[in-house]
Amino acid sequence: CGLISNSLAKQIAKDMKLWYVPSAFQIRLGGVKGLLCVEDNDSNENDEDLVIKYRPSMEKFTCHQYIGLSIVSI
Repeated sequence: CGLISNSLAKQIAKDMKLWYVPSAFQIRLGGVKGLLCVEDNDSNENDEDLVIKYRPSMEKFTCHQYIGLSIVSI
């Protein structure tokens, strides 16, 4: 699975009006789809960084234009 920053996971949870932050999201983003697990707080990222890291196997086709992030399931 790929990774999603804790700060982006919190933002998505807020946008979805959830009272909790899920530990994983099933997503579609352009030609990328799959599971993203929330990175733990001890990483070296800035708390304000909104980051998605995906594995090469998650890219199903090349897409040069990302319309938006779709949350398929939590």
